[in-house]
Amino acid sequence: MGNGKSKEKVLKFNGTQMQKDGLLVEIKDLSANQYSNVQIQLRSLGEPGTFEMRATMMGVEVEKWKFYLRDLLEEQREGKTITEVLNRLSLQL
Repeated sequence: MGNGKSKEKVLKFNGTQMQKDGLLVEIKDLSANQYSNVQIQLRSLGEPGTFEMRATMMGVEVEKWKFYLRDLLEEQREGKTITEVLNRLSLQL
């Protein structure tokens, strides 16, 4: 039996795969062939709809961003198709 705590799940995405899937539009100051060196980690912060995104390049954390799902949905409702996160990444909404 467990101790009642669930293990935190962290979703990890490679920059190249995110681009192929149509999620990643651009990473500033990097060429597309360098996207494979970028890993994006996404995890829930426990409060419903609240997440943290971390970007690492070659294993070194370069950016961290806390966001709310409701804010992204609002941007989408307003007709915005691309959002910029972590001061470097452009993501498809």
